[in-house]
Amino acid sequence: MGRKGVVPAFRVKAVDTTGAGDAFASAFLIRMGEGADLRESIRFGNAVAAMKVTKLGSHEIPVRREVEAFLSGYKQ
Repeated sequence: MGRKGVVPAFRVKAVDTTGAGDAFASAFLIRMGEGADLRESIRFGNAVAAMKVTKLGSHEIPVRREVEAFLSGYKQ
């Protein structure tokens, strides 16, 4: 069996949660496809979903450089 662990969510002020799950899943799968490990892929997905919920509407998805800037503000 594999290891158990927790990848914490990012604290943000949610405005609209529409599309958060889709944003997470897409970002997670992109990172997995790029060869990132499971924890990093989940963290990236969490970041995209966190950023997504801070905007109104389902079309507001952050681009990679925005996600990387967001992540650089948080400790691993």
